[in-house]
Amino acid sequence: MTLSPNTALRRFPSVPCSVESMTEIAGTRIIADLTHRPRTGLRGHGTPEWCRANELPFPAGINCVARAEGLRIARLGSTELLVLSESDAALPSAFADLPAGTYLAYREETWAWFRMTGPGTVEALAACTSEDLVHLRDAPDRVVQTRFAGLDAVLVLSGTEKAPVVDIFTDIASHRYLTNVFAERCPEFTLQWQG
Repeated sequence: MTLSPNTALRRFPSVPCSVESMTEIAGTRIIADLTHRPRTGLRGHGTPEWCRANELPFPAGINCVARAEGLRIARLGSTELLVLSESDAALPSAFADLPAGTYLAYREETWAWFRMTGPGTVEALAACTSEDLVHLRDAPDRVVQTRFAGLDAVLVLSGTEKAPVVDIFTDIASHRYLTNVFAERCPEFTLQWQG
């Protein structure tokens, strides 16, 4: 497994200090560390109404994903959302001003974020979880809440059957542990840090 961090990376103890930018090539198997990228969570009984007032979709069901203007919004519970930025751009300012009944779930501070892409992604995940993900290859924009490498995790599946993309979220305190798991169980993937 090759480690190639970028200067924009938030520094973690497990990150080497050399610099190399990430280049995605079709057919390449990559695990990208996106822990630096903006994300947040919302929860509380006021969340659906807040989404409507801010013209953001509230996913139709638990474990479903909706998209809106550079955001992916994953529904984790009846009133709990994970909001992901598709780029390094900051989240909209509306997330800073929440009414009563809607609360931030600080996912940027508490969850590490890895993205697995390339051929064999779904099959490689079988080495890290007991969840049967093969049937989800043709069901993009789905969420799987499971155990991953012994950790509680949220997997957000997108892409296509031929080009799967799986975003993996686990406790940020397990960042180093998870990079070691990837190196051991997914050696055919290159681990890169993306700025």
